[in-house]
Amino acid sequence: MKACFESASLDTNILIHLWKSGTEETLANMFGKAYVHQWLLDVELRHHAEKSLIEKIFAAMDIGFLEPVEKKYGRDIGFCINI
Repeated sequence: MKACFESASLDTNILIHLWKSGTEETLANMFGKAYVHQWLLDVELRHHAEKSLIEKIFAAMDIGFLEPVEKKYGRDIGFCINI
């Protein structure tokens, strides 16, 4: 199935909600790639999610769907990053 949209930018709450509810496949069905700011992964996710959930989210990076981005790269590809 082809994705509806090229990409999406995610925040911590979306990551936690989708992976915790087991509906992360919804992202893959709608978007070709999902970006998340590296700071959210390093700081926010570690403060708000259990270790087992973090491991599941990081597994999505291993397959290339979820891509961490730094502030400059995010701006270069058109995301508004206010961190």
